[in-house]
Amino acid sequence: MSPGVAEGFAAPRQPWFPPPLEFPATVADVRRYLDARVLEIIAAPPLLGPGALAASGGEPHVLDAVRRGQERIAAGGFSAALGAVEPYITEHLQAAALAGLLRFALGRVHAAVMAWETLDRRLAGKEHVSAYHSFANLKTALVLQDKSLHPEADAMALLCHGRGIDVGCGGNKTCPGAIGVDLTRGGDRGAHGGQANVVSQADVVASGDYLPMFEDASLDFVIARHNLEHYQDPVQTLREWTRVLKPGGLLGIAAPDHEYVDTIRLDATHYHVFTLDSMRRLLERLAPLRPLAVERLIPGWSLMAVAQKQDSAPWDYRPVHVAREAARAREKAAWYAASGAAALADQCRREAERQEAGV
Repeated sequence: MSPGVAEGFAAPRQPWFPPPLEFPATVADVRRYLDARVLEIIAAPPLLGPGALAASGGEPHVLDAVRRGQERIAAGGFSAALGAVEPYITEHLQAAALAGLLRFALGRVHAAVMAWETLDRRLAGKEHVSAYHSFANLKTALVLQDKSLHPEADAMALLCHGRGIDVGCGGNKTCPGAIGVDLTRGGDRGAHGGQANVVSQADVVASGDYLPMFEDASLDFVIARHNLEHYQDPVQTLREWTRVLKPGGLLGIAAPDHEYVDTIRLDATHYHVFTLDSMRRLLERLAPLRPLAVERLIPGWSLMAVAQKQDSAPWDYRPVHVAREAARAREKAAWYAASGAAALADQCRREAERQEAGV
């Protein structure tokens, strides 16, 4: 696993950064190991003292939220603490680190990975070692073991029901049961961008903007992660994806968020850029598609869009997502209860109720 640090590293350059956490070099099952280890960490969490918090910088209301979150952690109110720091994941390293720790402890492992992914991206260029780097490395170890934990895969998984395709699947199908579509034949290694030297999982060799092997209205879902930006004509591509969808079928898109990253510079095969506004306007003009959700996915990195081929019964992404998060917290509550950890079980039930209430 190697998400911790070895002895002998230099102290953090920012004196307010909490010291790194230590982990074994190898772990057979990262998630199972963390189930136990996170309880140890949350019992003695890496909190910032008043001086360190003041030195960390940030708007007064953000620092106040982090302070309140830390006080609630110390008092054992983990769900309330998460409610305090969660809105500021993108604004303060400590908020992102604690949000990930709390989410994991409360059974929301996928959401923990999201928080630590945001933390990791904010640490870019900071080469000193701290607890923040330890959490970022934990995230990497988790996703390497189980790619379904990646925030983009988790968001798109809600669409994966019935028969569908994963366009530009490369070496990692978002939905394991989907039909993989890619220009690189299954078993061959990719040649470009993030798929360079990655073994393709494609079942069908085709360009995503021309899919004659699929009949009209034959698919329940189309997933396209970091794919739409590769086409010279994204409108024609979206029309092709709409053609193969059944009425009521769902389209899930993840793409670089151009408000934060230079999409064209990321990859020489990128032709188009997307922001929340441009993605929403594009989908609104492509009837019979109906955009259901267009929002940031990984802060500072990617956005997502969910659209539906118009039908009499529109699907609502947000309540389904909330219900899944609440169910995960309740599942963890049952696990804690069976383990005799009544207080933690109660905190998980509180977290499920907080999710359902939209707090």
